[in-house]
Formats: sequence, structure tokens, C-alpha cells
Amino acid sequence: NPSVTADGIYELCEAAKKLNFASVCVRPNWVVVAKAFLAGSGVKVCTVISFHEGTDAHESKISEARAAIGRGATEIDWVFDHRLMSGYPDQDSLAMVTSEVTEIAGLAREFPEIVWKVIVETCALDDAQKRAICELLAATGVILFIKTSTGYGTPCGVDVPKGATITDVKIFAGVIAEHWSSMQIMASGGVRSLGQLLALRAAGAPRFGIERDVAMSIVQEFSAHIIIR
Repeated sequence: NPSVTADGIYELCEAAKKLNFASVCVRPNWVVVAKAFLAGSGVKVCTVISFHEGTDAHESKISEARAAIGRGATEIDWVFDHRLMSGYPDQDSLAMVTSEVTEIAGLAREFPEIVWKVIVETCALDDAQKRAICELLAATGVILFIKTSTGYGTPCGVDVPKGATITDVKIFAGVIAEHWSSMQIMASGGVRSLGQLLALRAAGAPRFGIERDVAMSIVQEFSAHIIIR
């Protein structure tokens, strides 16, 4: 939320500490504040580069990533410019896609202590394009997660954002298995219930990007389920 305040960041961090979430994801300008609020906890600070369309120039994205790491971010979500895939497998399109992947991989090798995740906005790609970008990312050997959505991406002709789907997770899982890659899948966007989360997990996603209040609700649902059983 671009209008979030320091109080909002504090509430997010407190919830993350209480429920032991993997990380909190904030805009780059809030990294320092979030890191201070999370000091002494095991919760990491994540930020997103070129949110939410990924269309900034490579140099800008690289500069933004470096600055975020300098402020204390330990996880970087890089929004891949999915428009580069529009002409795939045209050679010009492939060259532009490969160039962006190479840039990300170069940073990942320079900063191996950072958890690097690439958001590919699956709703904007066809199945062949999803497999192609997953293969390129897996081949780098240094990008730890392929992520399904920013939560804001919409398919052509549709106004409602579309996030993670079981079909997309299975496509990525298949590619990763074929390439014997250690890259993992992060299902994000539109995850609203425990049942949906478990279905995505069964399809091959071990990690999730979920809005704070929804994530807290899912944890409560899971706790109630355990108590009942």
C-alpha cells in the first residue's frame, strides 16, 4: 500500500514476529524501518524491485536492488518484465529475456547471502512462455525462487488480478524437476484460504506470499483445525 505509515509497518512486523513468518515484504523506502522493528527476530526483510510492472530500465532495477541491500534488505523480489516474453520464441525477444535473467543472476552471484526471487506474473504468459522463463531462471543456479505474481497482474481483457494457480505451480515444478534444479516456487497473489494454500503446496510450492491480514486468518484457521482434530 503506497499510503502505509510507520504504524502500519510496525503492525506488520509485530504480526510477523508473533507468527514466525519467513519475512515481511515492504517497499524500498521502508526497508530501514522494518529492519529496526524486526531487530533480534528471525524474520527477514524483503523488498520488491520495479514494483509492480517490472518495466524500469535494467540499470534502474540494478541500482534499486543495490540500494535496498545497502539499507538492509535480505530478500529481493525482482519483478521480471513479462512484456519481454510477448514475442517469444522470436530471437529478439529471447535476447532481451536472456539479458534480464543474466543481470539478475549477476547480482545474485555478487550477493550470495541474499534470497533472490523473480516474479514472472504468470497470468500474462502462456504455458510455453512460463516453461521458457522457468528454464532460464533455473539454469542460472543462483536464483532461489520463481514467484507467480505481484498480486496486481491481470490477464488481457480482465480487470480482476489473477495470482497463483495450481496449474502454474505444476508447470514450474515440472520444469524444475526436469532440470534437477534447486530453485523453488513461491505461490503469491490471490491466496486466501488454508485449503487453497495446502493445494498449492501439494502442487509443489513450499512458500507463499500473502497479505498480512489474510495470512493471520490462515494461521488461525490452521490452529483451529489442529485443535479440532
